[in-house]
Amino acid sequence: MIKSELTIKNKEKLMLNQVTETLLTPSNLAMQDLSNIFDQLSHRNIDYADLYFQLSQDENWVLEDGIIKEGGFHIDRGVGVRAVSGEKTGFAYSDQIDLPNLQQCAEAVKGIAQTQQGKIITPVGFNRVDPILRYATINPLDSLSKEKKIELLHLVDKSARAESPYVTQVSAALSAVYEEVLIVATDGTLAADIRPLIRLSISVLVEKDGKRERGGSGSGGRFALDWFLQPYRGGNPSGLFCQGSGASGVGEFECGCRTGGINAGRVRRGLAGGAIARSGRSRLGRGFQP
Repeated sequence: MIKSELTIKNKEKLMLNQVTETLLTPSNLAMQDLSNIFDQLSHRNIDYADLYFQLSQDENWVLEDGIIKEGGFHIDRGVGVRAVSGEKTGFAYSDQIDLPNLQQCAEAVKGIAQTQQGKIITPVGFNRVDPILRYATINPLDSLSKEKKIELLHLVDKSARAESPYVTQVSAALSAVYEEVLIVATDGTLAADIRPLIRLSISVLVEKDGKRERGGSGSGGRFALDWFLQPYRGGNPSGLFCQGSGASGVGEFECGCRTGGINAGRVRRGLAGGAIARSGRSRLGRGFQP
């Protein structure tokens, strides 16, 4: 029990060190610099202030009709300064994390308060707030290669088409987000967090005798992209979420086909449901195997 608690504490400390290295070190910012920002605010009648640093990376891929139509990668980083004076709150933001921009933000937000000795006291030291580790501190963008991400989308497309002759269109989208957050406040709070997020979604259009039906679904969470390929209940998560797509509220074909998906205890018959459900139990159940 003691060993487990020490392991968690070490992970929390490593996470804080990692976030600090990413957000502060490149700009040569130290904790004393952040204290000086609070000193700058203390000359106004401000009750509370905090600094919010954030780094965000996101990647997305979209496949339509067997062709990669979209692919994007974005990086955003910045810092926000907030000051509270009574019922008034001031905000300022900069997409450049450095001391001059922090000082400009502080000058902007302190305009909400009168010029007099403030109520806040710059903390002598910052107290690390240990977050509850509910998910792994990983970067999902690096969990699969570019080739494997594209291959996963192609497998979704091929599986859906192979399971029903009525499929006319398949769209699949894969996205991954990685965020690092650091919060420093005048009450001594020093907190960090690392937030991974992934999602895989699929949409299928089927047509028979001039009638069309569309089904779609998605799944994801705060873990690595290889989660979609891990064994689970005889298949993998990417296959199981496909099964629910057929019950997404699409209409019915009066064709007597025994197809459908399950959602909230109700069975919906439909060509799109059957195509997506069976595709999830076929090739995707074997991962990246050809």
